[in-house]
Amino acid sequence: MTCSIITITYNNLDGLRRTAESVAVQTYADMEWIVVDGGSTDGTQEWLQGMKEESRGDSFRNFNSSNLQILSEPDKGVYDAQNKGIRLAKGEFCFFLNAGDSFCRADVLERMMAMPLDADIEYGNEVVVDAEGKRVGYCKGVENPGFVDLYNSCMKHQATFIRRALFEKYGEYDSSLRICADWEWFFRVIGFHDEVRLCYRDVDVAWFENTGLSYHNPELCRRERQEILDRYMSKRLQQDYAVYGRYPRIAKMSFQRLPRLLARIANRLLK
Repeated sequence: MTCSIITITYNNLDGLRRTAESVAVQTYADMEWIVVDGGSTDGTQEWLQGMKEESRGDSFRNFNSSNLQILSEPDKGVYDAQNKGIRLAKGEFCFFLNAGDSFCRADVLERMMAMPLDADIEYGNEVVVDAEGKRVGYCKGVENPGFVDLYNSCMKHQATFIRRALFEKYGEYDSSLRICADWEWFFRVIGFHDEVRLCYRDVDVAWFENTGLSYHNPELCRRERQEILDRYMSKRLQQDYAVYGRYPRIAKMSFQRLPRLLARIANRLLK
């Protein structure tokens, strides 16, 4: 089995249905769907059981219920639930599609899992939508990202397929973090391990609903990011990278191009 789709949910049955529909219509068959429910009381458990027993509507007529795993129990937060999903996964790659999010097209898995699968992490683009489904943002992946790109959150969790062996080798998500554990994992694993192989595919992977905690609690996000930076970077390094974070166009320039650009500006001023 190549891909394990991991969906976490809690009292979000409407969002879970949308997610399920986008999973069910995928043209790629070599996958499983793992739903980790935090103990919902809104009918989610009963609906999932209906999915398992194949008592579902026409939207799911092509979905193989044997590819569905369900875990329903209290958890300690988003990343604790995702770690539970990782431990249940049988696929070579893990992909995280939370309740309310959905694949952009029916052939997303087919395109992202296309051969060759030589990389450890395959990633694409993320489309951000509001609660009404209106597009409000677009996050395009960065090919061959550097450390500054990772600092600027270039890799989006909802657009990234991660080889399961990486979690065994480098550890799971830090469940003590409420918002930024995926950023911490990318920062730690990709930023400090050149042997991790990356592959960017220019594919719009998922519609990401911006109703979650990370979009509506910027102060908590700021505090967690600072905690993570303090773990891995000296204050002097943080000071330099903060400059690049404020000026993303400069960050995209190579260190060879930037001095030439500054020299041209200086020459014009001297004239």
